[in-house]
Amino acid sequence: MVNSTPWGRLVIDGELIGNTPQLAVDLAPGVHTIRVERDGYEPFEQQIRIQSRDTVRLTSITLGPTP
Repeated sequence: MVNSTPWGRLVIDGELIGNTPQLAVDLAPGVHTIRVERDGYEPFEQQIRIQSRDTVRLTSITLGPTP
């Protein structure tokens, strides 16, 4: 699950997935770059490592306004 306040566009490994919240996104094992972006806000970006059968929840993402 990926959720953010306010909602934003979820991009994983450079591919637009859709708007948050996203309840389930299937990812292959390995390292992935997670990005949440919205016009007028600083983007959130984090790399995560997925191992077989991992469940990862990113639910405390808060986007701050751009200066």
